[in-house]
Amino acid sequence: MTEEFVRLEMLNAPFGLDGSDGDYRYPPGHCDVDCVDDVGAARLWLSEHEESESTWRVYRRAAELLFNWAWFINRRAVSSMREEDFDLFLRALIDPPKDWLQRRGRSRLDGSRSPMNKPMGDAGLSVVVRVLKSLIGWMHRHGYAHLRFARSSNAFLSAEEYTRRVSRTPADPMRLAEWHHVCWVLDTHCALGTRAAIELIYFCQLRLAEVSNLLWGHLREPREGFPAWELLIADSRPPRRLLVAEPAGLTLKKLRAEAECLFPVSPQRRLFKPREETLRGHIERVFVRAALRANDLGDVESAQALGGRRVRSLRRACESHVPLEWRERWSYCRDGVASTAAVQPGGQDPEEGAFLRHPWAANHPLNELWDRLRPGWEHAAGEQSPDRR
Repeated sequence: MTEEFVRLEMLNAPFGLDGSDGDYRYPPGHCDVDCVDDVGAARLWLSEHEESESTWRVYRRAAELLFNWAWFINRRAVSSMREEDFDLFLRALIDPPKDWLQRRGRSRLDGSRSPMNKPMGDAGLSVVVRVLKSLIGWMHRHGYAHLRFARSSNAFLSAEEYTRRVSRTPADPMRLAEWHHVCWVLDTHCALGTRAAIELIYFCQLRLAEVSNLLWGHLREPREGFPAWELLIADSRPPRRLLVAEPAGLTLKKLRAEAECLFPVSPQRRLFKPREETLRGHIERVFVRAALRANDLGDVESAQALGGRRVRSLRRACESHVPLEWRERWSYCRDGVASTAAVQPGGQDPEEGAFLRHPWAANHPLNELWDRLRPGWEHAAGEQSPDRR
């Protein structure tokens, strides 16, 4: 970074990293400002703060650090950065490489300044967090990109608390090869409830706490004019309505049938009997069994990774597994359905046929994508799980 760190006005993106086709860019036509790449968007955002020179300098410095780190260290466009990437960037400010720092009594060979004089403290980190939230919020409001840092719990921590937590290595999303080992366990050695919980976390990008608190009233089965499962996350602000991927939908159908064998399913009944920590243990035991399977097959890299996996590594895994050519279609399923506020647990659809006008409907079914993300899903959903807990 010391050799390539440049001021914002002079920044030119390395090939393929300008963000013109970033992973989290909105579809063409959504952006209401005149910019085609990430640094252009950042310069427009920065121009809105020119009235205060001190604020402008602080914002400009944070943007310079972000772009230089994203391009020359992380090798990723800013509009392709995940929550984990933003965490790594903040970690680099707290504990920077030696080459980032100005050496006392020595100047760089090219005469330019080093990126940082010293590791960033709590006050400086808190400022950078606020600046990043401002930039990402601006990108979202203007239809440029929908980055996830603003929703990350780390973004709302104090700098001191963040410093304590960031010492842990951020959880990268589970790789597709690892996930396929997990799928084998789901189909052969996993209770139906645990399988449903894992698939909801994976396909719907839910937190474990959200999954463990689900009631049957939060789910709506496929019906005429709306041939997909819907899931209401009532505890979020604002509430979210999500479309459930078909593999997870088939598992939910089996789970509901099993639950109704003894008693009718009440809307206030919990989907999963185990509480959050117990459910976490069930899921992480699936990872251990998948690691053993990977090791037996000679996939040492996946075995080692799965041995240390935690539930949070599932949340962004699906998004990273979707091929580029499917990203736009997948975004309709991931981002959910409009008119969220009108839906209550167990309520009626405010408008029949709404699904058919939703863009995702034109791409349903997505069997080619489901076969890649969840091999064996059609076969597995119709069988009794052999290992009951």
